[in-house]
Amino acid sequence: MSTFGSRGPLGASPATQPGAGAYPGPYGTGVGGREGHGQEGTLGAIKEKAQDWMSAATSGAEGAWESTKHEAGELASSARERAEDFADSASRFMRRYPIASMAGIFAAGILLGAALRFAMEPRYGGGRWQI
Repeated sequence: MSTFGSRGPLGASPATQPGAGAYPGPYGTGVGGREGHGQEGTLGAIKEKAQDWMSAATSGAEGAWESTKHEAGELASSARERAEDFADSASRFMRRYPIASMAGIFAAGILLGAALRFAMEPRYGGGRWQI
């Protein structure tokens, strides 16, 4: 016959141990429950605490989600407004200075092409070809 001490705290629950309720729990006598309530009172208290914790965690997560959604909406709105302002100012600039705009677009195309060509050239280094 094994006793609670020989099985260890993780071996089996105190209710299944011989002599359960014979040692004092944190709230008085019994298996760690309140006096007169026994294991049912302890399990009920644990269940209630778990429900309280889950309720608090759920409400905190909902609040965080709503806050994040609100902030994301504001950022998207701000980005859209800035993009519209940039497009309007670029359009006004191109109407006002068409030759300079075309020269700038041509120069950007030349730079982009050179960068892509340089990036795609195989290079020899360290005894092997590197791309």
